[in-house]
Amino acid sequence: MKYKKIRIALTTFSSKENATNVVSQLLNKKLIACAQIEGPIQSSFFWENNYNQISEWRVVLKFSEAKENELFEEIHAIHEYKTPQWVAWSVDSSSIYAEWVEFGS
Repeated sequence: MKYKKIRIALTTFSSKENATNVVSQLLNKKLIACAQIEGPIQSSFFWENNYNQISEWRVVLKFSEAKENELFEEIHAIHEYKTPQWVAWSVDSSSIYAEWVEFGS
């Protein structure tokens, strides 16, 4: 089997509705090929010197490397959080799936 690289990123939202709205915007702008919305999940973190435990919705985004800069800028422009989570990495995928990610987005 031949492999090609795609990019995956994670971010979180305060509600399923917010996550769904952002995913729709990203798909309509063809910045991502697809996304999965998972949740609710429990998040624990310090923010502005306060310990927080909240429920969030995690979004897994799949996209081509060529779209990453534009996607990153768009996420920061439309995200509800001042400092949204953005964790991204390259992964091997089947060639046929990678082609869909690249040309489907």
